[in-house]
Amino acid sequence: MVKYLGSKRVVIVSGFAGAGKSTLARKIAEKYKLRYLSSGDLFRKIAAEYGITVDKHSYEKFIEAHRKIREIPEIDLKVDELQKKEAEKGNIVIDSWLGGFIIPEGIKIYLKVDLEEAARRISKRDGITLEEARKRILERYKENKERFLKLYNVNIDDLSPFHLVLDTTFLDEEETFKVVDCFLENFLEK
Repeated sequence: MVKYLGSKRVVIVSGFAGAGKSTLARKIAEKYKLRYLSSGDLFRKIAAEYGITVDKHSYEKFIEAHRKIREIPEIDLKVDELQKKEAEKGNIVIDSWLGGFIIPEGIKIYLKVDLEEAARRISKRDGITLEEARKRILERYKENKERFLKLYNVNIDDLSPFHLVLDTTFLDEEETFKVVDCFLENFLEK
């Protein structure tokens, strides 16, 4: 049981690219009438304040923006501080690579997925080849792993902070939601 949750309903969905984080987080927010926060959207907004456009539709521009951002750790720190502040208010689902490691309270869910299935999903979603999707996933994972280790001394391969770790490789969106919803019903009132 998550005893420190109290009346603040906080759910954090973290995980591997292509595992279904955003889709799941939105479904949870809808069912339990919680606010939804995408750390990716927040990240793009804060980066823009520093004059950096993170274009998620052009991978080359996306990578270039991340190279610039790596030189300005304040962007990551500000995004993460805002996530923590929103979590403190409660009644929220946070879709975040790092949230489950840095936000102290809440129900923490980690979605993982086989690399080939993640590549298939991202290839379909973004209209790119499987090879390109695979390359992007691995580059992003490596970059996040290095950045989070440097900034927070967090190893994103250590899943011990999570209450539920779910492999979505053989699950579709609805099946993933059903499993997680069954788990959440123990903690959240509808």
